Amino acid sequence: DDTTAICIRQGRRVLHMYYYHHLDTMQITGWCVHWIKYYQSNHCFVDVVGIGAGVVDRLRELGYGACVHAVNAAHRAPDNHRYKNLRAHMWDSMRTWLYEASCCLAGDQRLEHELCSLRYHYDSSGRLCLESKQSLKSRGICSPDGADALALTFAYPVNHKVTRLGAQRQAGHDYAVI
Repeated sequence: DDTTAICIRQGRRVLHMYYYHHLDTMQITGWCVHWIKYYQSNHCFVDVVGIGAGVVDRLRELGYGACVHAVNAAHRAPDNHRYKNLRAHMWDSMRTWLYEASCCLAGDQRLEHELCSLRYHYDSSGRLCLESKQSLKSRGICSPDGADALALTFAYPVNHKVTRLGAQRQAGHDYAVI
């Protein structure tokens, strides 16, 4: 019943959210390839739970292995003392990103609604835990697929080189990520 969501994020901006329904693995892979090429993406984070594993395999087979990152949100978080799992880490990193400085969510009201839908708590060890999707559904709330897609972009640090554009730029504020 869930939607396939593809989030295109560049720095402080969500450029676009794409939502798809009832696609098979190859169709999702096709859309991933299309958007990787269109946006010239350096990184593609894919949720490997469910059909996502097949998407990752096919993207790698097609030669996109250098930019594809397989993400299993149930895996251990980088800071296991603060977060129950990688999912809690990603959502907390996304929350920090939203509050640190101005960012643009591409005017996506569905995404804005989903970002506010999840409840959280702390376990007996004081680690952040997020509400399960089953719990959300029992409250009559759909899976936050778009918000999960945005959260995936925070799964792992992205190292990039930032260089100043050519000397012809006088303002000195134009930078390119390469």
